[in-house]
Amino acid sequence: MQETKKRRHTSIRSRLRRIVLAPTAALVVLWLIVSGYLAYNAFVQYVVANSSEERMLPSAIALVAVMDERSETIAYLERPDEHRETLREIREEADGLMSEVLGSLREVMPLASEPVQARITDLQERFDTIPEVRARVDAGQASRREVQEYYNGLTMAGADLFDTQARRIPSSASIGPGLSATYGFRALDLFAQADTQLSRAFATDELSVADQQEFIRLVGSYREQMTTVHKHLTPEPQRMMTELWEQPEYIELSKLMDTIVQREVAAEYNVFTGEIERDLSMPVDEQEWRELYAPIKATYTEIGSVQAKQSNIIQHEVADEAILTAVLGSLGVALVSVLVPVFAMRSSREVVDRLNRLRDGTQELADRRLPALIDRLGRNEPVDLHTEVPDLDVANDEIGEV
Repeated sequence: MQETKKRRHTSIRSRLRRIVLAPTAALVVLWLIVSGYLAYNAFVQYVVANSSEERMLPSAIALVAVMDERSETIAYLERPDEHRETLREIREEADGLMSEVLGSLREVMPLASEPVQARITDLQERFDTIPEVRARVDAGQASRREVQEYYNGLTMAGADLFDTQARRIPSSASIGPGLSATYGFRALDLFAQADTQLSRAFATDELSVADQQEFIRLVGSYREQMTTVHKHLTPEPQRMMTELWEQPEYIELSKLMDTIVQREVAAEYNVFTGEIERDLSMPVDEQEWRELYAPIKATYTEIGSVQAKQSNIIQHEVADEAILTAVLGSLGVALVSVLVPVFAMRSSREVVDRLNRLRDGTQELADRRLPALIDRLGRNEPVDLHTEVPDLDVANDEIGEV
């Protein structure tokens, strides 16, 4: 039989090196995971902050132009010749703003969450059909109800986009201000719808009972929602809104609203026709309404922009903190990943060095000292074992025990 080959044992140094390298590799993997997560989180925060600043504010301004087109379109249906040129200018402005905004939104769609992508797609698809609606308006085929439903749906799609975007923000600190800006936009849309409701009445100088009731509903919803929004605004836009409500122009516009809301239709019996005639004339003057409504709507738009900017400032602060956290966290884990193996390798070298000294001391004792002592004892020479055979390792641990 062949002599069994001796098994080659791995050195202690190699074993210790493996023991050190295993947790070191785990730390490196952990560093990569933590760094990747922190970097991704910081990237998302930064993209969201920039997206809100570069796209959400222009989107709100573009949709305000759509609100203006809605009111002007209703007036055009009643008096085409008087409103044709104004409507053309408003359409051009709305087209330019909306096209630019939708182009920007399409650029960030791959980075947006699925709910936000769905809202962007909905807004795009609704706006894509506006040429058809305008063509029907120009041809005299569109009804007032059809126009209102379309434009109301378009502005609602924009508000839903703002709402979803605010709720999907990774930072909880900026969700509240973002939602306040969104609900402020919804209240502004109700305010604009109330103006749209009067467009036909101003054109015909008759406000039907049905239109008056719808106006009452819109004004009530607008006032209630704007009051609620005011309570949740950040300090600067809250101050601006308080000052707006104290201005004489706003107080006067509120009086005009109340006049329309409280109008009572007078009825008289016509003795010649035998019919009851009702006085549906508008109780307020159109020019007076326009002069008050336009600047107040512009101020509301400005307040919404300031609130949105406040939310964006918070988002940028959170993004900056996320970037700082990512950098410091990555450096911290990297430092630990470097220091741990350094200290571990140093400790392993100390153990190996002690074992080597124990080995050398043992060989010295076995090969030289003990044979010499045996010879001296054989010659009956005196021997002091404490002096001749010193301890190899005096440490109070496992190696010392060996």
